[in-house]
Amino acid sequence: MNRFAAIFLFVVTACVAEADDGVVNNEAEEWACVEKGGRYEIGGILGRNNCVLPTADAGKMCTQNSDCDSFCLAETQTCAPETPMFGCFDVLVESSQKATLCVD
Repeated sequence: MNRFAAIFLFVVTACVAEADDGVVNNEAEEWACVEKGGRYEIGGILGRNNCVLPTADAGKMCTQNSDCDSFCLAETQTCAPETPMFGCFDVLVESSQKATLCVD
């Protein structure tokens, strides 16, 4: 009986597929990202590779999102340093109104 149980467990565990984290490292995409001055890294709720690029107006003073290539960060009243930015943060929308933005 013990021999049967051992064989059964061996067969069952052999049938279990390894977990796929879904992250595929595309070397061509990574190289293109780095060539543009970016960082190729995992981010967002899905944990996928992204090209994080610096914005041309990073750190520039702003009063609303339209002043920036990306977002106008409410806390510092400056343009976001990079895109995409994951997580939740306050931005200044039109007429300097504050809104919370969550990017996944």
